[in-house]
Amino acid sequence: MRVLRAAERVAAPWSNGGGVTREIAAHPDGAGWDAFDWRVSLADVTRDGPYSPLPGIRRVLTVVDGAGLHLTVDGTTH
Repeated sequence: MRVLRAAERVAAPWSNGGGVTREIAAHPDGAGWDAFDWRVSLADVTRDGPYSPLPGIRRVLTVVDGAGLHLTVDGTTH
């Protein structure tokens, strides 16, 4: 088993300025945004804003700290 510590991951800012992402693991190793088969990351959401579309990517969100997350889709808050 290998322990991957979040504090050791490089923070990459989001293009919309609403947070940062720290990649934990991806396959294949070193794959960019257009070439990964799967990816696990931690994100810090720092402000409200639009959700960046990633066509063809199925995303699963899990809140690990904080008060929660509200997504508004077609005018309905989830």
